[in-house]
Amino acid sequence: MIKIFLLLALFGNAKDDQNCIDALVNKAFIPTYKSNYFLFLPVKTTDGFGRLMITKENLRKYMIALDSSFINNDILKKYVAKQLNNNQNFFFNELGYKTSFGKKEYKIFYKKNRLEYFSKKNRLLFLKKYLTNYNEKDDYFNFNTGVPTKDVWLAFEQLFHLGFLVAEGDGFTAVYRVKCYR
Repeated sequence: MIKIFLLLALFGNAKDDQNCIDALVNKAFIPTYKSNYFLFLPVKTTDGFGRLMITKENLRKYMIALDSSFINNDILKKYVAKQLNNNQNFFFNELGYKTSFGKKEYKIFYKKNRLEYFSKKNRLLFLKKYLTNYNEKDDYFNFNTGVPTKDVWLAFEQLFHLGFLVAEGDGFTAVYRVKCYR
């Protein structure tokens, strides 16, 4: 009986995670939104396995260079959702990116994100530290630029995993809460 309960609980959490991932990807790829959100994808590079931080438009540019069918927004959206839902790594060619596009417009993390928070209390402290005027009711926030610079990219990744999309703006960084049930 306990085994069945644990399986149901694990399946429920996996389903919730998939719903959140789908909601994040759907929001990030709405064509009418001009926001260029950061995405975090599992990748394999010549240096090993890691997590790619790249903006949606830079990912689109890279994927179209590999396969022209990714010009279709829905195909790219489904691909990203599949990668995230199945935690599948795709090969990211850093040299190919730099050769094709001239500059490095992404980051790859190989070490575990030390900003991961699992308890509800720690998540709340994290959100209040990194988001200005954070409260449970609002969906739009500005990123707190007063935090240590070395933590910014890791904070963006953690926000993504908590159901928030981060977009670069002119002189500010906007954060949008995606409604999902995690």
